[in-house]
Amino acid sequence: MAPITLVSYAVDCDDLTDLTDTAVLQGLGATASDLDCAWKLLCESGKSVPSWLLVERLRSKGASGVIVPSFSPGAAADARNLVLWKWSAKLPYQVLVIDPSKRLPRDDSSWPA
Repeated sequence: MAPITLVSYAVDCDDLTDLTDTAVLQGLGATASDLDCAWKLLCESGKSVPSWLLVERLRSKGASGVIVPSFSPGAAADARNLVLWKWSAKLPYQVLVIDPSKRLPRDDSSWPA
């Protein structure tokens, strides 16, 4: 495995949709199986991807992202992922890297091409 850098973020985003809430999913006409679909296989075979269709609907309604259950093998039942498609350094879609030691690069010059 290549070296990795783990970072924490401070996130203050409006317009998130909590897809871990069954009532929210039902209100959207979606199910947990829509989120846990074999997206790559569906895409490669030219079929519609239910999770992508749901995201497009949410984006068209102004959502900035979703909270979804983690479907990673071995993930705890209450594990969650935050997926954002709208973010910036400013409110109302603020995402900031927490780097109090100033160890992370400040520009692209330190990253290999």
